[in-house]
Amino acid sequence: AIGWWTKAADHDHPDAMYNLGVLCYERGETKQAICWYKKASDHDLPEAMYNLGLLYHEQGNTNQAIHWWTKAATHGNPRAMCALAHLGDLPAAEAHEWARRAREAGFDCPPLDDDGAAQE
Repeated sequence: AIGWWTKAADHDHPDAMYNLGVLCYERGETKQAICWYKKASDHDLPEAMYNLGLLYHEQGNTNQAIHWWTKAATHGNPRAMCALAHLGDLPAAEAHEWARRAREAGFDCPPLDDDGAAQE
């Protein structure tokens, strides 16, 4: 599969780039995963944008996580919308809006309290 994905990625197929990113992430090759996810994101693939946000969040880079999750969310990714809502770094009104949009998209995004914090 790697050979086919690489050939397809070399011919600008974003799904192949995304799949290579997933594979690299699963192998612990974070730098390579970021590279492939960014290439897929250049083709407006929201799943790749979401995964970039997830990687940056895991690394403690909240600014980059917000950047990529916002891009994914504006491209319709409900997981990114919910991630933004529950990050805890956005104003309450914005967090509530992202949570609402995620639920409207059919994603089971847990509710927030009035201050924008996740309810226990």
